[in-house]
Amino acid sequence: MKLVKVDFIKAFSLYEEKALMHRRFKHADILPLLENIRSYGRFTVAEIGKSTEDRLIFRLQYG
Repeated sequence: MKLVKVDFIKAFSLYEEKALMHRRFKHADILPLLENIRSYGRFTVAEIGKSTEDRLIFRLQYG
């Protein structure tokens, strides 16, 4: 199946995250989104470690 530009734009508008409006965002912007994803039931969010700057690193798993 060949995905044409128009189809891609339609799909993007359906699934884009509205809370992330800028190209760059901070770790604190992602944390509330991960908490919301946990409530969906289809996603598993697991803390897998910390960065060198002591920020949490998560694994997001679907299924």
